[in-house]
Amino acid sequence: MSAGYGGPPILKNLNLRLDVDDRIGLLGVNGAGKSTFAKLVAGALAAETGEMTRSPRLKAGWFHQHQIEALDPQDTPLDIIRRVLPEATESQRRSRLSQFGLSFQKVETTVANLSGGERARLLLNLVAMEARTS
Repeated sequence: MSAGYGGPPILKNLNLRLDVDDRIGLLGVNGAGKSTFAKLVAGALAAETGEMTRSPRLKAGWFHQHQIEALDPQDTPLDIIRRVLPEATESQRRSRLSQFGLSFQKVETTVANLSGGERARLLLNLVAMEARTS
């Protein structure tokens, strides 16, 4: 298959199989087609040529680096997770954050005082939770 946005294909001669238990990460230089591939997998972009078959069980989630900047700097990871998991206990919320590398002390630190890596882990956590429920 090939995919793009109406001009020359961004991705061409793509032949790939992803199984339900596969987990992938996309790394590459700007313009390599990472976002195009992610949109294909998520169903947000159709193939220009060829065919793509998606399992109805496929769940795709992604975050863009600019989403990190959209976090409210006054929120804490715990504030954010409370909104996302309103029915969970405080212990469950803290456990969820700790599974993604946010220590006991960091869950009550404002986003403004988290490192870039901690902010990225927080967003990755949110994307993972969204993919499970969608």
